[in-house]
Amino acid sequence: MSGSVLVLLGGEAPDEPFSWLQVRRGDGAETGRGAFGPGGSAPRGSSEAVLVLRGAEAQVRSLDLPAKTEAQARGAAAFGFEGELAIEPGQTFCAVGAASGTGGRRLAAALDRDRLKRWMVRCREAGVDPQAIYLDCTLLPVAEGHVRLCERDGCTILAGGIAGGLSIETLLAPALAKAWLQRLDGVRPDIVVEGDRLDAVAASLAQAGFAVSRVPGGEVASELARAAIDPPPYAPDLRQGEFAEAHSSGARGRLWATTLVLALAAVLLQVGVLVFNGWRDQKTASEITAKVERDFRQLRPDVKRIVNLRAQVSAAVNAARRPASNPAIATSYPVVDVLQAHPDARLDEVRHEAPGRRVSLRFSGAQSAVLDAVVADLRKTSGNLEVDQMRTDQGRVSVLVTLVAP
Repeated sequence: MSGSVLVLLGGEAPDEPFSWLQVRRGDGAETGRGAFGPGGSAPRGSSEAVLVLRGAEAQVRSLDLPAKTEAQARGAAAFGFEGELAIEPGQTFCAVGAASGTGGRRLAAALDRDRLKRWMVRCREAGVDPQAIYLDCTLLPVAEGHVRLCERDGCTILAGGIAGGLSIETLLAPALAKAWLQRLDGVRPDIVVEGDRLDAVAASLAQAGFAVSRVPGGEVASELARAAIDPPPYAPDLRQGEFAEAHSSGARGRLWATTLVLALAAVLLQVGVLVFNGWRDQKTASEITAKVERDFRQLRPDVKRIVNLRAQVSAAVNAARRPASNPAIATSYPVVDVLQAHPDARLDEVRHEAPGRRVSLRFSGAQSAVLDAVVADLRKTSGNLEVDQMRTDQGRVSVLVTLVAP
């Protein structure tokens, strides 16, 4: 169904059955509907999906938030609900709609962060990742100066446009709808009650002095589905902040592309500098290295292969300077041979406590197999060998080997 949007209508909780409608983008025609319970899968065929939750999932309020960005508005919105939410402060998640007019007035929604995560997990278990999440009481279109009351699946939806709204069980609606309307700062909107299931709500509001009119009820689910694919700008999309990571694959792709270009530019710049300096010094460095290698081979004809010239020269110089009575001398040549045979191994520590003949050596490598090979070669040259257990430190494997010098 190319060009259609899957609209999921959530129930009272994430583990309750979902209703769904497929609506064609453009003309808003309904192309299918149904329901699925826990463990069921959403229908296939739509590349886009929108989740509509009941307004009871959140507190919705109209706030003056003259912020420059959405993130600033969301941060400020948290203070607008302070002290009025039965949610731990660290668990409160706020979403905001677009600013209305020039005063920065926005519709803000506050809800439990973990609860929203549960809704998203439930959707993914059903095989769908909604691109947007709205509350039903913020979607229904409302004429200025009016408030709509309608009923769907035993729940009364009160929609007040930019003034906000709520959804509540119909049995509780008479008292809560009146309390919500009385909180509007001096505003007395006209109340439009739709359908014949809200008599108690209409009577309660009429007694409170509100102007109430009755009209026939429409098919609320279809109207919510059409509004979900073309929402009013003031309706907060709950896929904001931390929940907006997978909101747009195109934006995510552009971000990765930008990051890749910047990384490549940095690498090319660094490589360019290194290449220039290397080209300038390469000839001199090669000549010096070749001369030192020749001299080193003349002094140490027993060296079979030069792996790390600097390390091997340092080891030879240190060995020549140590007195012959030092037990470390007796172990130095076998160790040098082992290091030459295993260039991936590194000698990190040599420890000798006089007057004993025990010399402790700590070898390290990227993998334990390298150290196993080192230990095996050392056993060939020294029968009296003690090996401790290997350990991992800062990404390298190390082992302490103790030899007894002859």
